[in-house]
Amino acid sequence: MTVCEAAVEETRTLAAVLAALGGETESSAPAATPPKRPARTTKQQPRRATKPSARAPRGTNRAAALRVLGERPGVSVGELSSVSGVKCPVLYALLSQLEERGEVVKRTLPNGTAGYSLPPTEFDAATADHTST
Repeated sequence: MTVCEAAVEETRTLAAVLAALGGETESSAPAATPPKRPARTTKQQPRRATKPSARAPRGTNRAAALRVLGERPGVSVGELSSVSGVKCPVLYALLSQLEERGEVVKRTLPNGTAGYSLPPTEFDAATADHTST
């Protein structure tokens, strides 16, 4: 017995049981009509694949981040993102790489968040020595 034959046999058995209990069977019940679909008011255009956004040239995010870090030492990732136009997830990865290479210094700010700045240069150290004396 195939699956279809078994299903047909079960349908007949259930119809007989339903008739014995005094219920309606398919032959006595009104035929069910499928639900109507709402009429289209306008002709819908098929969806087109969107073109991927143009990517920035290689090194653009790095240059933007380093420019802002030079202008605003101790900047947070959120502020760096809003000023440079680079999204936060990209910045976290970029800053991690720059920190490993020694191009950026990460410091804890007084409010407990992380701040980033460029590392001090020899010129900065020489200037600090002359101003303190």
